[in-house]
Amino acid sequence: MSTKLVSLAKTTRPSFSGVLPRDRLFAMLDASQKSVIWVTGPPGCGKTTLVASYLDNELDADLYLRLPRATQDHHWIWDHAAGSAIVRAAGGTVSDIDGSPLDFSFGRTLARNKGMIVSNGRFHDDVVRAIETARSAS
Repeated sequence: MSTKLVSLAKTTRPSFSGVLPRDRLFAMLDASQKSVIWVTGPPGCGKTTLVASYLDNELDADLYLRLPRATQDHHWIWDHAAGSAIVRAAGGTVSDIDGSPLDFSFGRTLARNKGMIVSNGRFHDDVVRAIETARSAS
């Protein structure tokens, strides 16, 4: 009887012990001036480690907020599902503005969510509390 191995998606941040500096690649990412960068390569070449180490060491933007407005735009799940998975795999945190997980189970939109907080994870809870304080004061 043969045993079939299951390949699981990456859901945890890679270890940075022994990772060589990637100054040239970081410089290329910095010079791109793009809001979205597609990193591609064969399995095992270090794509996840590159992105995670870039976010950990080089990226200036550590926070993305999408707050509710009077005229609520739809948050389409296909605009946020892959990005959320990548941020979490790189060690970041993604949540609704109240700190609860995003709900991708309600049709094509994130209709059950009020907004979005995406961070490097270091100060995510502080941002949730600040938003809660600001919303309760208004």
